[in-house]
Amino acid sequence: DIELSTAGVGYVNGKLFLGQRKTINGALTIGRIIALDAQSGDSLWGFETNNGGFSWIPPIIEEGVVYAGTYLGNPSRVFALDAENGEMIWERPGFSTYQMITNEHRIYVNTQGSLQAIEKSNGEIAWSVTFESSGTANIVYLEGYVYHVRNSELVIVQDSTGKVVHREPVPDGTFFWHVAASSDKIFAQTSRQLIAYQPWHLRN
Repeated sequence: DIELSTAGVGYVNGKLFLGQRKTINGALTIGRIIALDAQSGDSLWGFETNNGGFSWIPPIIEEGVVYAGTYLGNPSRVFALDAENGEMIWERPGFSTYQMITNEHRIYVNTQGSLQAIEKSNGEIAWSVTFESSGTANIVYLEGYVYHVRNSELVIVQDSTGKVVHREPVPDGTFFWHVAASSDKIFAQTSRQLIAYQPWHLRN
């Protein structure tokens, strides 16, 4: 049995879900998700894939489904698994997962070179935005819009259409590192400051 390192951990209803990885050689990174009883530590199930390892992004567990994505695979994939038994519900190949969030209906994945919106029900791609440069920063969703910081700009995407409605340049000549949201503000951290923006849905 190959020992894998644990990168991201999710928890719900007394269960731990561990995302793991191991690089066998330069061309093959394998991944595994293990479900454990949080009190006893007993293993409940395991899911393994040769399509990359599960990164530091914790598995997301919602309504009995585990959502997780691999990276360094050929090709990497996003998976939806049954949280009770680890059986695969669907898989979406084609890109690596560097950041991932969900809302009620969709999963949003920063692949480093693009932003993908995936339907939670079946793994189909709802829309995709491709970028000229790479970036591994995070994503937030608020009231119909997806906010994504990519180095020198904050990108705002309308979720219903996948259209980029605005690009906000970093104001201090440095980089955006993180984005967060409250009910009425978007917060973006640069190398030098924290900035509060009015959300796009309140600007009209």
